[in-house]
Amino acid sequence: MRTMLMLMAATAFLVAGAAEPDDPSWQRIASDQAGGTSTWVMTSGVYNPQRKKLELEVAPAEVKKAAVEYEIAVTPYDPKLKSHIASPDHPWGNFLVKVNGSVILDAPAAPYISKGLHKIEFKPELLKEGSNVIELGWQKIEPSSGKVYGYIYFKADDTERLRIWRKSKCVPEQFPNDDLHVRLLIKL
Repeated sequence: MRTMLMLMAATAFLVAGAAEPDDPSWQRIASDQAGGTSTWVMTSGVYNPQRKKLELEVAPAEVKKAAVEYEIAVTPYDPKLKSHIASPDHPWGNFLVKVNGSVILDAPAAPYISKGLHKIEFKPELLKEGSNVIELGWQKIEPSSGKVYGYIYFKADDTERLRIWRKSKCVPEQFPNDDLHVRLLIKL
C-alpha cells in the first residue's frame, strides 16, 4: 500500500513539475513583472483562495494546449505544528485549482505546494476570449479526515500595495491579484 502511495505521489510530482522556462513553444500570458524584488501572498484556508485574471487575446479555438504556471515562494507552514513542512508524507488537504470556475486540479497538496515553479496542464476548452480567472487554494476538509490546512506562500511582485496589505494583517483580497506570479501558458 505504501509503495502504491509513493508511486502515486511520484506521478503527481511529475505532472506538477517545474515548467520548462526555455521551452519556446509555450507562450506566457502574465501581468506580473517576475523580476526585481518579490514578496509572497499567503493562502491559509478554504475561504481565501488567491485569484488572478489574465487576458487571452487569441481565439480559444486556436489553443492546442494550455497550462497554469505558478510559483511558490516559501515551503508551506503547518500552524498546528508551528513549522514549515517539506515532507511529501504530510497530511495536507487537497490543493484546488480552477480556471474560469472549472476545477482543473483537486489532489493531495504536497507535490503542488512545494517551493518553486509548478505547471498544471488543462483542457484548452476551459479558456475564453478576454478575461480568464485562475484560482488557487484549499479544498474544504472534513473534520474527521485527519487532513490539515497550512499556509501556502505564492510568490508575487513586491509592490507598494502588497507591502501595505501585509502590514495591515487584513483578510486576503477576494478579487484578482495582478502581482501574483501566476501565468497562463498556451501552445497554438
